[in-house]
Amino acid sequence: MKLFNRALIMISIFVISSITYAQSNDAIAKFDDTEITVEQFRQAFVKNENEKKITKRDSASLTDFLNLYVNYRMKLADAHDRGYDSSPETLQEIENYKKEIGVPYYIEKHLTEAGMKDLHAKRKYELRVSHILIRHDTISTAEAVQLADSLIKEIQNGADFAELAKKYSGDTYSKENGGDIYYITAGQVIPEFEEAAYQTKVGEVYPKPIKTKYGVHILKVTEKKRRIPQIKASHILVMYKNDSNKVDTTAALEKIKMIQKKLKEGADFAELAKKYSDDKGSAKKGGDLGYFQRRMMVKPFDEAVFKMKNGEISDIVQTKYGFHIIKVTDIKDSVSYDDEKGQLRRMYEKSRFQKDYSNLIEGLKAKTNFVPYDTLQKVIEKDSGKTVFGEEYWNSALHKQLKDLPVCSINGKKIYSDSLFKFVQDKVGISGYAINKNTFPKAYKKFTESLLIYDKVKDLEKTDPEFAQLMKDYRNGILIFKLQDAEVWNKLKIDSVKVKQLWEETKADYNFPDRVSFYELYAYKKADVENVKDSLKAKGMKFPEYAAKFTKRKNKKIKNAFYDTAEVDETVMGKEAWKLEPGRLSEPFKASNGWVVVMTTEKFPSRQKTFEEAKPEATSVYQEMESKRLEKAYEESLREKYHPEIYYEKIGDVFANEQK
Repeated sequence: MKLFNRALIMISIFVISSITYAQSNDAIAKFDDTEITVEQFRQAFVKNENEKKITKRDSASLTDFLNLYVNYRMKLADAHDRGYDSSPETLQEIENYKKEIGVPYYIEKHLTEAGMKDLHAKRKYELRVSHILIRHDTISTAEAVQLADSLIKEIQNGADFAELAKKYSGDTYSKENGGDIYYITAGQVIPEFEEAAYQTKVGEVYPKPIKTKYGVHILKVTEKKRRIPQIKASHILVMYKNDSNKVDTTAALEKIKMIQKKLKEGADFAELAKKYSDDKGSAKKGGDLGYFQRRMMVKPFDEAVFKMKNGEISDIVQTKYGFHIIKVTDIKDSVSYDDEKGQLRRMYEKSRFQKDYSNLIEGLKAKTNFVPYDTLQKVIEKDSGKTVFGEEYWNSALHKQLKDLPVCSINGKKIYSDSLFKFVQDKVGISGYAINKNTFPKAYKKFTESLLIYDKVKDLEKTDPEFAQLMKDYRNGILIFKLQDAEVWNKLKIDSVKVKQLWEETKADYNFPDRVSFYELYAYKKADVENVKDSLKAKGMKFPEYAAKFTKRKNKKIKNAFYDTAEVDETVMGKEAWKLEPGRLSEPFKASNGWVVVMTTEKFPSRQKTFEEAKPEATSVYQEMESKRLEKAYEESLREKYHPEIYYEKIGDVFANEQK
């Protein structure tokens, strides 16, 4: 209970403290040398609204929060007066927290989020590109690069890209089309190819060969335009095959022309689709295909529909499926970053994150003069591998060998092995694994990368307001926590006499509900729990033994299929068992996506708890009451110390501008 209270207080601290103070001379409260402005209070209240989903802004709510906020600000002042903010213990906690959250924060905000925003910006446009692929499965990569270089020079000197693609490209799907691979947008192709494409002007060839896992590419951008993220369309399809299942393109063309004529005469598109379309899935919906993106439809269909305007009906479009007439019914011409965020994250993490992360680490190594040492690895390779990561490492012979050995050097400062093993124990989550030549390099990599990124985090508060606010919130949280420790939790004593007195006064509040003990046979199919009595006779077993052996429920809390004094209303099984007399079997019934038979062993009707039974609950209630009393006494002492002045008449000014 004590820890639970601390958690609640810490949550309330962060809700109140996560604000940016504004300068104003219009005070709503003041104490000592501190002035709380209307704007500061307004921002605190709004933050509290957002965190706790509070919608009331009436006088009572504002007054209550103002009292709470003034108390909070006086507590911070008291913590500073006591020197909590500059104590070595506090400073170390803050430093540890910065290390704990700073590295993942930096990766998320300055790598992942930056990458996602870059993707979003690029995805506002789509590019039509062509390429010549020089495969490196028959020649070496060096030879492929050399050939690509020579072809780029030919193109720059006037050679026709399309003709060279037909002659040299190893991409059998695009070479006959002069290398055209249709429209792409960011997130659809491999990063190396995409980066080059978005750097190339329309009509130009990227000046260097592009190496990817598929080979070496020569890239040309033929078109760039604003991307349409999604389009909604309906169509009428007439397939080439007739009713006899024979291909008859002439009849199909005549039929689609007949439909086109009816449309021009004013017939309803949806009704014609229902009557004539061979795409039965969409026909019953009036031809509606729903929303789709570029490249989701076959190329001729895709090319036609993405050139159309909303409400426009196409001419006849021929694809491998037959003849189509298309109607565009809606166009989504933009997608906000927030709406696309989930998709952007998946794209970035799947195809770009690892490369960007590796580039970040390599850049940091160069910037910090990172020097790795392999002395630990050599010692570990000779070790028997019996020592494991975790607490036992510190008392091992391996620790004695490694403790004075450096892991690496950053900015000229050597980092020693104890830091690595503490990091592994606390953060990496591989405690218990053997320390050997296979596991150690992984731990080494995580540790050194974390050190390198932390070198960026150390001064992040100066350049990143969001991170600065996060650290400020944590500092304030620590200070309030220390005050609560000193003034409430360390003073809180459990008086067993008073706990019993409290129980005597409120014993009617402590009761057991109806409870029951029973055995359960659980199966996935009804047939497996039917005729249980016959099965018991055939096997010569009693139900408890039979249930323990054959039940299919895998639950470590339920031993041998027995539920001991279970609350009746908690489960369907408990309710059914409560209906039975002890020793009786139920009929099969449905429960937990299966079928169940239960046998009741004992029933415990609801009753009042004895003091010993109620003692944990009564102690918790007493502790809660006592902590509130101590909290109130501490707040009274703050008022005596700081003599706060609160101008409740200014409550009406807090949201006055928003009401005008």
